[in-house]
Amino acid sequence: MRKSLILYLVFGFIACTRNANTNQTGKDTSVTETVAIKSTTQKELDKAPVIHDYPADTVYDARIIIPGGVFHEDEVDPKSAEYAWMGLFKNDIGYYLAPTQVNLARSFDAVLDDEGKKTGWTITPSVKDSAICLISGVKNLQAQPIDSIPLPKKQLLPGEQIAFRYKSVSYVLSATGHKTLEKPNVDSYAVTAYKLTLEAIINGERVKQKLVSISRFDDTMTNIYFAGDIDGDDIPDFIIDTTNHYNVSQPTLYLSKPATKGNLLKVMGMHVSVGC
Repeated sequence: MRKSLILYLVFGFIACTRNANTNQTGKDTSVTETVAIKSTTQKELDKAPVIHDYPADTVYDARIIIPGGVFHEDEVDPKSAEYAWMGLFKNDIGYYLAPTQVNLARSFDAVLDDEGKKTGWTITPSVKDSAICLISGVKNLQAQPIDSIPLPKKQLLPGEQIAFRYKSVSYVLSATGHKTLEKPNVDSYAVTAYKLTLEAIINGERVKQKLVSISRFDDTMTNIYFAGDIDGDDIPDFIIDTTNHYNVSQPTLYLSKPATKGNLLKVMGMHVSVGC
């Protein structure tokens, strides 16, 4: 996948927008926000430590995919229809998990296919409600309603925080790093040495965990796609697009139930796809 990704980026194809904004609702949640607007000086950038991109594009325990649009041939496992899937869906009542089958169909890839060829893939779940994410390979996910956590924004620049409560526990999402204005009088920043962390006090113990780190963004930002209790343990889970490039989608699933001691979440799966 990484070899193909590099080739696509070299050709500079324009990104396809596959992520849909969701109107999130939830229970037992309240949100506050603190924003800092200080820009980083060149002197501060020169002193900045080296940041390694996290999480890595590697093999994880679970498979995830956000259906919609046409994926390139090597971005979808052709055996996907054979796997057992749970889907996170949304209807007029709210969010819920349900088992689903998936249908794989060959489709015309506007980037790579000549006329008459169909090497791309479209993925369609059997459940007809709006599909937020499809998940395979995670044990003990139950078909049930899902509490979502409404956040006031999906992207945090360095210096910004979001504080929220869920099931009587306080959490803080914080972003650090360096940002410089790309153009005078334009609210657009170049962001480097970026980290997104989640902090909470669980059973009297303060826990702080890195969720994302990016050395440098290319015309994009880390995007919190969904926040809510997916695995049913009363601790928030997340789906975050952890890409560093505008032409790459990299939704990543973080679950709390499989997390190791001293951590709030564990990275369970990631799906990398390139725009068109």
